[in-house]
Amino acid sequence: MDDVCVPCSSDAQCEAKDPAAPACDEGQCVTCTADEPSACGGTTPVCDDENNACVGCSFHEQCPAFRQSTAVGITANASSLYLDCTSVIGNTGGGITLTAGAVGHLRNCFVGGSQNNVAALQVTSAEADILYTTLGAGFGSAAALRCNGAATVDVRNSLLVAETDDPELDCTTDTFENSLTEAELGELNTNWFVAGGYATGNFRLSGMAPEEILTAAQWQQGDPPTDIDGDDLRPSEPGAQDVAGADVP
Repeated sequence: MDDVCVPCSSDAQCEAKDPAAPACDEGQCVTCTADEPSACGGTTPVCDDENNACVGCSFHEQCPAFRQSTAVGITANASSLYLDCTSVIGNTGGGITLTAGAVGHLRNCFVGGSQNNVAALQVTSAEADILYTTLGAGFGSAAALRCNGAATVDVRNSLLVAETDDPELDCTTDTFENSLTEAELGELNTNWFVAGGYATGNFRLSGMAPEEILTAAQWQQGDPPTDIDGDDLRPSEPGAQDVAGADVP
């Protein structure tokens, strides 16, 4: 109005002036800010606060999909997934989803956590090979393992638990060998795991783990020599009794 140049005072002013610099930061129109990253996308989805420039992400929490409340830890669609000594935990949308012909191989893994109404591992028209893995879920319609469609699932030497009264194993598996479900133990006791661990997906066993878990598995030639931490040894004789799940206490 006074024909005088002044600093910006709102994002709207900047967006109207230059769509390539739609954010107002300390009086200057810039490409992006932490509060206004909408100009960022594609291979540079994150705003670098120091330079007000869009850059590539460097960790999961920067990504919008990861921050959404329906976010799944890992989704494999018509692809192959190999996980060894890996934790996929604390994702409120579930741990792992395999769909459309995906093939997942899980060995010595923790998957899930105390999230409600989601499956730790969801297999839909896909395949899963689960070995020495602990799958855990929360309340409601949660499940440690859930299958839909033409799923091919093999489970061995693993532990499946959930806090819900619904079945933690909501799946017709092709094989379920030397593994254990919470239903076979009566009811889940989170004290089987280290203090505060179950709620965060830390499925390391405590001294209160029942004998059934400690002896359910059967080690075979080619099975992993250690647990998820790499410092607790598995047996080395084929047919020897072993701990079900990813952790040796």
